[in-house]
Amino acid sequence: MDHYLMNNPLCAVYIAENVDGICAGFATIGALGMSGWVCEITSDAAHPYATIDKILHLLFVASAKKIVVGASWSALHETLKHHFESFEVVFESTQLAPHQQNELFESVFALRSLLNPIDHLSLEKSPNAAMALGLLSMHISDSSLLPFVAPTVLRMDGLLKMGNNPLEQLEMVSHDEREANIAKLFLKMRTFEGRQLGRFRFGLPIVDISELNGRYELVEKLRSHCDFVDQELALLPNISQSWSIVRLHKFWDKEAQKLCEGLERLAVIDEYFVKHNVDVQLIGASVIRDWSCEFCNNYNREQWLREQNFFVSSLLLWMAQIDVAVTSALVAKRYGLCRPTLVKTDKDESFIQVMGLRHLLVEVQGNDYVPNDIVMGNRDYLDMPYPQTVMLDPRVHDGADIHGVLLYGINSSGKSSLMKSIGIAVILAQGGFFVPAKVMKFSPFEALYTRILSRDNVVKSLSTFGVEMLELNTIFHNLTPKTLVLGDEISHGTETLSAVAIVASTILELSRQKPLFILTTHLHQLSIVEELTKLRSVVNLHLSVHYDEQSDRLVYDRILRAGRGSSVYGLEFAQSLHMHEGFLTNAKRIRENLASEFEGLELRQQLKSPKAKSMYVRL
Repeated sequence: MDHYLMNNPLCAVYIAENVDGICAGFATIGALGMSGWVCEITSDAAHPYATIDKILHLLFVASAKKIVVGASWSALHETLKHHFESFEVVFESTQLAPHQQNELFESVFALRSLLNPIDHLSLEKSPNAAMALGLLSMHISDSSLLPFVAPTVLRMDGLLKMGNNPLEQLEMVSHDEREANIAKLFLKMRTFEGRQLGRFRFGLPIVDISELNGRYELVEKLRSHCDFVDQELALLPNISQSWSIVRLHKFWDKEAQKLCEGLERLAVIDEYFVKHNVDVQLIGASVIRDWSCEFCNNYNREQWLREQNFFVSSLLLWMAQIDVAVTSALVAKRYGLCRPTLVKTDKDESFIQVMGLRHLLVEVQGNDYVPNDIVMGNRDYLDMPYPQTVMLDPRVHDGADIHGVLLYGINSSGKSSLMKSIGIAVILAQGGFFVPAKVMKFSPFEALYTRILSRDNVVKSLSTFGVEMLELNTIFHNLTPKTLVLGDEISHGTETLSAVAIVASTILELSRQKPLFILTTHLHQLSIVEELTKLRSVVNLHLSVHYDEQSDRLVYDRILRAGRGSSVYGLEFAQSLHMHEGFLTNAKRIRENLASEFEGLELRQQLKSPKAKSMYVRL
């Protein structure tokens, strides 16, 4: 166990059931025996798999490979074990009583308090989290790394609530190491602790404006100093590993020397900040060096080592915060990112303004990306003027605040990438990172829901369409005006008539509860749904494409424009690809025969329109 904890975090999950479904507790101890965290996961009656979703999300944040899984009754193990197939799992059947939990916590974390350990750790109202931490403590109680640093209780109400696994759906993370993702661009911290903290912030965005501004400010302060500090961080030995080895083997002079060398580099960084008047929180070079001297005189004394965990943890946290900020500054410089501006809105409204929004994954893969502008919510918070922005055109918004966008466009026009780029920018901004845009001003969202990819990896018993309906139900039950909803081709897995009805009803429900939402769609038939035509806060936009006669090819402008675009030019698109003449002749004949059945959907009118010669989307 000691060897494993030297290099990896260890996590425990305790799963239970209540009247609303599955609930759970989650606990982790950091690698090298350093501080971890615990949290209580409540059930969601609207989505029986939501708790599993959250557990898998937290396992990503913790960078877990090995987990202990317990359950309130044994059948739950069998029911849920396939969700953890990618981890090394120890299934634990023990049910720990509160007095047993207290004994374990007192021993593992060396707690000395007038309160009982459960109360001291603030777990008295989190029984599943306490059970998870108890199971974890059972599996580390014989470790020579004792005592461990007591974990922090993670309060979920201070985090951006992310439903339906948006990190994966937005391609911010991937289970396949070979796939490109946003995390690979941002999580390049030099130190182990920096990577852990960066991953924590990346995976658990927050809503606190003051904390976010503090993170942005530190990046700003280090921007002109990031090259020097990054070089120093790159030369650091693994301080926490050396500290843990010394705790295990008191007389390992080589590791003690490494630790002292690392401390000296941190003192140099501290002195650099003082010399260059960098206004950041400091440990103090003299404090670091004094402790280093004390360490050299005492590292073979077990009792002294046991008493130093708090100082070492504080030092490593400071180093990690500097590492994350420096890496963020370097990434911002490399990719041309901007600092978000945060505004506080009333509880029943949201606002987001992003100018020149880009998608980094598209760019780093060598493709040109056309930036676009997004303005939604209460325009009283807007920075003006931006007269050429389509979403500020009075002919588009008609004086109403835009809460919803139906985004149309031909395949490959970039509508999914644009929608995803909005979600990526929000998660990055609320994680404390800079964003790929010229300007971003917004009020932090309390929740972000996506409906993009099939998720049969989580829900194995339902069809793709069944999963989609389940996720929509989850969204409807959790909406507030401070929610952002992103949906890509909702109901594409069913026939057109039902799809139009479901999407139309989705739009009506979203409009009633007033979150901000963007839905991509090919369903031009939505324009004849009477109830939708009355919604002033929902607008139709499309990404433009035009046909260049001289070069006989489609040109993807990918510029956001007003309206739905044209609705029948799939055949013309096929013709531009010079497909077989017999195929095209048959397709034209069949389309003409079908046209009479769709008069109410204005197919004939679209076919006769001059626009059909220059704009193309699929049938």
